Amino acid sequence: MSPAINEELLVLAMCAYGGLVLMVCYDAIRIFRRVFRASIIRVIVEDVIFWTVAALFIFQIFFKYNYGRPRYYGVIAVLGTMALFEWLVGKRVVEKCAVILTKIMKTLLKPLKKLKKVITIKSKSILTKHKKTDKRQKELTYKKSKSQKKTGQRLKV
Repeated sequence: MSPAINEELLVLAMCAYGGLVLMVCYDAIRIFRRVFRASIIRVIVEDVIFWTVAALFIFQIFFKYNYGRPRYYGVIAVLGTMALFEWLVGKRVVEKCAVILTKIMKTLLKPLKKLKKVITIKSKSILTKHKKTDKRQKELTYKKSKSQKKTGQRLKV
């Protein structure tokens, strides 16, 4: 084959590889969205950032392998690879990974939830003891001041 055709095939292969890399990255984002619920604003911001970086990534492939000249077959290779990956692998992998990661997170957070519960109970008991002693001190101070007023003594502060 001629060097020009080899160069065009290399561009096509690199565009397909770029589409695969982009879909793997986007699936990672989708997995984290399922594990950690995201608001619509956060999803929009993430998508804008992702697709901006994706456009720069694909342009960099065109720039490196085709002297910056985008070709339609290259864009079709990127989009086709992304669609094919999503159709064959993406949905199933995203769901399974999200379920597994959610289970892992719940398992890891279980001891932290128990620790939080223990700390909350201890802090409440400490606060109630502190309130009781504070209330007793106020009562004692009030009784002392009352008895000193009856006897005519000055209150020492």
